[in-house]
Amino acid sequence: ADSTNAIRAALAASGGVLVPPGRFRITDTIQLGYGQALIGVGERSVIQAREAPYDHAALPDYPSDFNAVELVDGYALVENLRIVGGASGVKIYGATGPAVRNVVRNVSIWDARNGITLDGYVTPDRPCYWNWITDVFIGRPAHNGVLLTVETNGDTPNANKFTRVRVYSLAAPLTGCGFFLSAARFQNAFTDCEANLHPGGQACFRLGAFTDETCITNFYAES
Repeated sequence: ADSTNAIRAALAASGGVLVPPGRFRITDTIQLGYGQALIGVGERSVIQAREAPYDHAALPDYPSDFNAVELVDGYALVENLRIVGGASGVKIYGATGPAVRNVVRNVSIWDARNGITLDGYVTPDRPCYWNWITDVFIGRPAHNGVLLTVETNGDTPNANKFTRVRVYSLAAPLTGCGFFLSAARFQNAFTDCEANLHPGGQACFRLGAFTDETCITNFYAES
């Protein structure tokens, strides 16, 4: 069954949703606003942004053209979930307010085009700063595992912290990078992270032209 409207209604009513064990199919993006939370009980709580469930024995075809979960303001939490599919499994950007102090923790993202995207978006008044992404596994992304970018006239994502984030191709082809900082200025930090990629990928960790002052500690790269 399509659970999109049920999850949206619960978020609107209470600001937080507990996702019990089960597979919850969505056909459009779940957006978290200021201070909202989407919390599961671990890998058995699945948000599925495509028709077919995850199949470890079949290479994905990446049909989803919408982001599975978006954090569009500040102080939101996504925790203890498995996300399957999506243009991005999780995207953080300031659509309704500054995207600051959001937390993504103990989440696995499978078969998304981009695993996690942080976007400075369209105006410096709604920056993408000081977000924490920790204990995240990104499996079989089509393009990039982690992407930091700026869509148009916003500021670059700054001062975001990634800890124990692993990107793993598991033999699925990949056209981009494990971690691609296309535009990411000032004190983004990556600690104990890993990219283990299909050999068709561009790089395990790539710094773009609009990126500087990046802290990378104890990074593991393998192809």
